[in-house]
Amino acid sequence: MRAGDLRTRGIIESPIDTPNDTGEPVRTWATFANAWAEVKPLGDREQFLAQQDASLVQYRVRLRYRAGITPAMRFRAGSRILDIEAVLDPGEQHIETVLHCLERKAGA
Repeated sequence: MRAGDLRTRGIIESPIDTPNDTGEPVRTWATFANAWAEVKPLGDREQFLAQQDASLVQYRVRLRYRAGITPAMRFRAGSRILDIEAVLDPGEQHIETVLHCLERKAGA
């Protein structure tokens, strides 16, 4: 992995569910790690979700190896939020972590 490929500064966030006054869970996000990453779109597809059109864009995010990342987390770069779908350690050599992510964009 070349350092020059890691041009996007991002934040890996983990979910925190805490109950509100009525006992309902409220999800907030806490920083798990800051990381430089390579973010590449893989494609997009249109889906019909709950009678609304939403565009799902797939991304591959590569970063230096970091243990502890799970699909429950998300990757945020500026205002862009990518839901982590899979976490890979190519060759299980602990050199890099590859995240397969989805960005959901509401609208037509």
